[in-house]
Amino acid sequence: MVIAMDLQMTLDDLDYQVISVVATGEEAIEELERSSVDLVLMDLRLAGTLDGIDTAKIVRERFNIPVVFVTAANDAEMRRLQGSIDPCEHVAKPFSVERLLTAVDKAIKRDVIS
Repeated sequence: MVIAMDLQMTLDDLDYQVISVVATGEEAIEELERSSVDLVLMDLRLAGTLDGIDTAKIVRERFNIPVVFVTAANDAEMRRLQGSIDPCEHVAKPFSVERLLTAVDKAIKRDVIS
């Protein structure tokens, strides 16, 4: 959550509006049922019963919202991610603000085109 809160401050400073920061996939889905958002930033590792991949699949199927993974995942987790959610962007921790903004921009543009 500390990294998520730091990420929120970074995005706020860049004039993005962060609706919510949650710890579980279940909370993310509940928040999306209440709020309208353009993009979800998510880690692969979440508290709760749903991991990031399972949560992202629900987000894409139910809400059709692009997901950018911001993660320090290991190789096995990254292999599981690749091909399981298409298309998706990911940013490896630690990351630069420029890399994050590039991934966000790609995800939003891709969603507008499709």
